Amino acid sequence: MCGLCFIPPSISSQPLSSNSGSFPVCSFRSLIIYLYKFPLFLYIYTLQMREPKLKKKDKCILRALLENGRLSYSELGRRCEISRQVAFERVKRLLGEGVAKGFSVRLDADKLGFSFKAYVLLIAKPEEKLRNELAEFLRNSKNVRKIQLLFGRFDFFLELLFRDKEELTEFLRAMQSFGVVERTETFIVYQTIKDKPEDPFLECLSEESKTEVT
Repeated sequence: MCGLCFIPPSISSQPLSSNSGSFPVCSFRSLIIYLYKFPLFLYIYTLQMREPKLKKKDKCILRALLENGRLSYSELGRRCEISRQVAFERVKRLLGEGVAKGFSVRLDADKLGFSFKAYVLLIAKPEEKLRNELAEFLRNSKNVRKIQLLFGRFDFFLELLFRDKEELTEFLRAMQSFGVVERTETFIVYQTIKDKPEDPFLECLSEESKTEVT
């Protein structure tokens, strides 16, 4: 099989024509598709290689901290059947490896007056200097909760919080002023049905999931 172009063996084994000099059906189009997708393949492979191996006690600690990030090391040790010192060392290691990124309080945006939540999908022009200026503006904006770069039709995904519609309008105008924004699609949230960012991690941290023993 032609590993580069994903064509069947019956095609890839066909010899080149000595008269025409033409290539087999391992076509230029197939090569372009492969090269277009290669960064995504490489990104996924890199994530898999960087994935740390969590032991049973590590998962117990993470589950407990997801339930209550204010637990003491003594209580962590009691729940996971390890000493206070071992609990401290494991938490320190999990933080050092980036598995845990700190412990913080979750705030209610509505009760703090930020009742206007929006998502923005953005297509940016290819000028690198202007894109960097836009990225710096977004990083420094207090209304931006999350910035993500995307594969696909759009370049940026933004999660935003505002006190009212006027704040959103002002933000969008400021963003457009950079001249690099080609197109945006804005989605306003009118009701939140579920907001539990920890749920996707619960299964992989469960007792039944595949893990090392200690």
